[in-house]
Amino acid sequence: MGEGKNWVLIFENVSPSETAKYKETLESNGYKINFTTRAGTATHFAAEKGNITVTFMGDEGGASISVGVDG
Repeated sequence: MGEGKNWVLIFENVSPSETAKYKETLESNGYKINFTTRAGTATHFAAEKGNITVTFMGDEGGASISVGVDG
C-alpha cells in the first residue's frame, strides 16, 4: 500500500433512505461499489474511483464515512 491520506467523518441521525441516496450518488458519480453488507438496520459498503476509496458504516443511529486517497 502506498502513502496517502485518510479522513473520517461521523454523522448522527442517519436514516436508511439517506444511506441509500448517498450510495446512489456515489454510483452516479462514477464510483464502483465493491461490496455491501446489511445486518439488521446496519449497512456497510465500500466504493472506489481511481485512487479514492470511500467506506460507509452506519445504522439508524449514526454513520461514519472514511475517505482515503492513495498516492
